[in-house]
Amino acid sequence: MLDVVSAYGGGVWAKVAKVQLLSALTCIFAASKIAAPAAFLAAILGEYLGEPDVGFGPAIVNA
Repeated sequence: MLDVVSAYGGGVWAKVAKVQLLSALTCIFAASKIAAPAAFLAAILGEYLGEPDVGFGPAIVNA
């Protein structure tokens, strides 16, 4: 596919934007499905363990 873009006169940025970025989107979305909840959980646990009396983590636990 990169050869087709080159054959039609596409530059480096056209290859990146129209071929490589589009093919990487599935991996990016799959990784974000895992990374977003993990980051949220890590933020709550870090705040809860860092200061056990104040913050967002204890507010969720006490709710």
